Amino acid sequence: MDEEKKSNTENQPREGRIKGFFKKVGQKFDEATYDYRLKADFDKNHPSYGVYGGTAIIDLTPDITAEEHLDEDYIITLDDNDTIKKGNLIRRFATGEVFHIALVESVKLKVTFDGKETEADALKICLGELAQKVDVIKVGDSYKVITAGTYAGQKCEVGDMVICVTAGSTANNAHWTVVQANVDGAVTGPTSAVSGRVAVFNGTTGKVIKDSGFTIAKSVPADAKFTDTTYNPATTSAAGLMSAADKGDFDSLKTACQGKATEATLTRTATTIDVEIESVYYGQGDGFYTDPLEFTLPVATTTQAGLMGSD
Repeated sequence: MDEEKKSNTENQPREGRIKGFFKKVGQKFDEATYDYRLKADFDKNHPSYGVYGGTAIIDLTPDITAEEHLDEDYIITLDDNDTIKKGNLIRRFATGEVFHIALVESVKLKVTFDGKETEADALKICLGELAQKVDVIKVGDSYKVITAGTYAGQKCEVGDMVICVTAGSTANNAHWTVVQANVDGAVTGPTSAVSGRVAVFNGTTGKVIKDSGFTIAKSVPADAKFTDTTYNPATTSAAGLMSAADKGDFDSLKTACQGKATEATLTRTATTIDVEIESVYYGQGDGFYTDPLEFTLPVATTTQAGLMGSD
């Protein structure tokens, strides 16, 4: 019994030390969690500023938040980084104003959070004169085109993006690039071509063209064929082109067919002239005769059109 009591007595300080250790760890964790939540709440409820690492608006550091005392020309922030120092520039995003930092001091800021008042480490930033040139770009600045027009010297359409690729303090079209948004069905071509030549598709994608080597005016390929033209010789059942042999026969027939009528009889009535021709001779030498021809021609009167006689 005495040995058991002694063992329990020896273990009590050890157990106390372990409990004390975890209690301290818990306190540190609670403090860290509280500080994190306090900072998040501060950021949520205070305006943002941007600090630049120099005297030009280039190389913006991550945004900071600050409690404003603009009537006294200073702000207080819980953030801390190497660029928050005298001589650098700071932008108030709410208005776009850019100030020179006149002075930076370490201070304590009383903050109430979760019903608890805390004195947090902070920086007091005294705002100096306004910077003279504030329309300065930085790499990554981007704008979406909502009205078609020319931006940074390039023709843009709705949806295109204009992105800064070179930081600077003056306007310069070369500092920007345009990313097209409407590229569906875009067609690409060769690096160069001859003016006036016809472009043709290169491959089957429908998105690549090449120089055909031909112009519309004169240099059509010798074996070119057009879809709206029939190239086969004409037959008795299909339209087509006249062959050289057919052209020769046609010319011979045209020369030969100089028709001469044989005996003809004309019979006139008050309104018509009846014509009877025994036959018509065609050709030369052993030509041929047609069958008899009969037809009627109208005579012109006061009520109908027709042939007018000598009377």
